[in-house]
Amino acid sequence: MSSFWGKTLKLSMFGEVQGHIVGGTLHDFPKGVTVNTDRIKLGLKLRQDVATFTDAYKPEDTPTIISGITGGVTNGAPITIQFENKQMLDRHFSSYFSPRFTLPMVFFGMLAMDYLSQKGIHIVSHVKAIGETADDVLPPVYDKVLFDRLNSSPFAVINSETKKRMVSLLTSLKATGDSTTCKIQTVAVGLPKDLKSPLFDNLDARIARLVFPIPSVNGVCFDKVIDDTLVMTTSCRRTPTVAEQEARQYQVLDLDIKRNHVPCAVPRATIVVTSAVALSILDAMLEKNL
Repeated sequence: MSSFWGKTLKLSMFGEVQGHIVGGTLHDFPKGVTVNTDRIKLGLKLRQDVATFTDAYKPEDTPTIISGITGGVTNGAPITIQFENKQMLDRHFSSYFSPRFTLPMVFFGMLAMDYLSQKGIHIVSHVKAIGETADDVLPPVYDKVLFDRLNSSPFAVINSETKKRMVSLLTSLKATGDSTTCKIQTVAVGLPKDLKSPLFDNLDARIARLVFPIPSVNGVCFDKVIDDTLVMTTSCRRTPTVAEQEARQYQVLDLDIKRNHVPCAVPRATIVVTSAVALSILDAMLEKNL
């Protein structure tokens, strides 16, 4: 079991790669909140990556609610959910951890995101760059049309021409068995001024604690805070499922990877980062009773 212990929220995830289920429990989420199932379903669908650059296996990820939600409303008890692992007999893994453990994070993240939006806090992420191909910069102001478009897009890119180049690049990488790095930019607007804390309990530290465990993440940069707005960039390393890797200066090893090739962490990781940021902000707000 893996756990994230915030100042108020406590998130734990359970299961194993070749087990029957993966799931999670979120403690101390507010009572009496109506669950927006449409937002959760959308988030889980975006995490599947319908842009076809990752897995060919795409069974529907449907959560089973064990506790904490009654009649579509949170009841104050720890919220526990689980997902059936429909892929366990078809996949080849050698480690405990799997990207499927981001399923509970997205479920709870969408729950937090909807709760925050009702308080005037809006969060969005987009694919800032794939390799050397970069998207436009996301403005640090709330634009409902743009936020809604990016938050519902399976490939969240601002500039349509840049998106075409990114798609072409990923298609080429997938065909050749290669991979590349990527960056995700996230903006959160409408943050209360009292949300800041000094040193170890500051908002940046909370977010980094939850973003870094996301598979492939190797860097988090907080670009700026303008009044009530946070702007951050998450960097992801090349995915490890390449067909060949250079082992020495002139030698190439054919690794015969027994998994579907994943050329890049995005667009799938975009919604996961958004979820982690939403949970971190909610944790800070609950601590200060905001």
